[in-house]
This record gives sequence, structure tokens and C-alpha cells, in this order.
Amino acid sequence: MRITRFIAALAMTVYLSTACTVLSTDFSNKNALSGTEWTLVSSGKADAEKPVTTGTHITLIFDASGQASGHSGCNSYSGKVIVGSGFALRPSEIAFSDMSSTMMACAEVDKMELEQHYLTALQAATFYKLTGDPNVTHSRYLTLTVNDGTRLTFVQGTSGGV
Repeated sequence: MRITRFIAALAMTVYLSTACTVLSTDFSNKNALSGTEWTLVSSGKADAEKPVTTGTHITLIFDASGQASGHSGCNSYSGKVIVGSGFALRPSEIAFSDMSSTMMACAEVDKMELEQHYLTALQAATFYKLTGDPNVTHSRYLTLTVNDGTRLTFVQGTSGGV
């Protein structure tokens, strides 16, 4: 009897995992973020955002298959992302999951602290907002917001080091 329950539970887990994976890669708003690259320009609480330290290059790339990746200051990272109405999310909502990162040590303590703050906030982000003109280079901004008020603000494109 225990083996039958175990097999049934295992089958249900595989089924639900497969169903969630299929749904999470189906953006309802693919044109908004899919295929874009962003560079972090500031982070922190809404009333106390700080600019990214000069020489620190933190990026966020969204691909068409529901993956997010980038460079977090010292390391590379990647994971899944659901944007907008995908799998029960409202249009301005975003969710990152299954995030992984390389584990190289940062030579500078402030860079390592910023990287840890960034990765923690990225995984906890729940809302996104796009502002600016999509037709003018470096004038479009993406703000990710965490429920505690932490914000990550990006400019579209890369600057080679902010």
C-alpha cells in the first residue's frame, strides 16, 4: 500500500512539475520584456535608492523561452521568469524561480554585498514597471519592486559598466 501511495505521489509531482514548466514559459506579454537586456542603475528602498557603484556591471536579460540571466557583479546567474498574466499573474506582476549562480568570490566587499542584495531582491521581486520611450536608446527603464519596498531600477541596453 505504501509503495502504491509513493508511486501515485511521485506521478502527481512529475505531472504538476511538467504542467508548471509549460505554463511558466508561455509569456502573455512577450513583447514587453522578451529579448531585452537591462543594466542596473540603482537599488534600495523607494525613498533611499542608491546608484550602482562605478565599475560594477549588473545585467538582466530576458529571452523568449521564459528564462532570465545576466551578470550580478562578480558572478553569472540564470533562472526561470514568469511575466504578467502567465500562470495566474496580473499584467504588472513578475516572478523569478529556480535561480542559480556561479560562486566566484568578489575581490571587493562592497561589490559582494551589492551582488547579494541584488540576487536576493531579484528572487523576491513581485512587480515590474516599464517607463520611457522604447524607440530611443537608453531612455527606457525597468523597475522591479519587492513587497518590502525594495526597488531595482534598470536602463535598457548595456553600458559596459555603470
